[in-house]
Amino acid sequence: MAHRKIVSPKVDRSLFTRDGILKIYFNTEEQKNEVMAAAKKQSDKGDVASHILLAECLDTEDISKGRDSPHMLWYLSAVAGSAYANYRLGKAFYEGSRIHKDYRSAKKYIGLAAEGGFVFAQFKLGDVLYIEEEKPKEAVMWWRKAAEDGHPEAQYCLGNAYDQGDGVEQNKIEAINWWRKAAEQGERQAQYNLACAYLEGEGVEKKRSRRNRVVNKSRR
Repeated sequence: MAHRKIVSPKVDRSLFTRDGILKIYFNTEEQKNEVMAAAKKQSDKGDVASHILLAECLDTEDISKGRDSPHMLWYLSAVAGSAYANYRLGKAFYEGSRIHKDYRSAKKYIGLAAEGGFVFAQFKLGDVLYIEEEKPKEAVMWWRKAAEDGHPEAQYCLGNAYDQGDGVEQNKIEAINWWRKAAEQGERQAQYNLACAYLEGEGVEKKRSRRNRVVNKSRR
């Protein structure tokens, strides 16, 4: 089954967990069952948004096979062009989350989501390329895309790459710039690296008071 063109609209990251999963909450089990029943009805009619909503609800249930498994629903949504569904399916294959681990499938679906502009997939693809294939230059390319879209972990990783000259020409000033962006969004490792840089005067003027301020912020 051929995929439709995958396009991800600009996402509000507050709607997602740190790992790129939609936040869905229910006040009661009864409310959850009502939502699932309504989503199932629309999902059976082929509604992509309902596929995704039902998949997220089922992902916490003891259901792993059949037409209404979360993986099948993500697949149907992925084929229909949902960048988020491609990401979720790829992530499941990568982690072996209630499905067999399959690196080729993981990279395929995460890659489709990343190419479609889903920022969490762009960051994840950078991680996959760096860790699994030891391709720092390609990893940096995807981290940069996510970092420029404001993803704090990608900004931190890009800062590390510049600091070490790993996959990109070493540039301490660029490292500081990206760590600062990540630190301002609460990325604690970036806050720590930034504090150390101020202490050592690497890429910045030594400023102990600024260093203390950053360290205190990272400990909150």
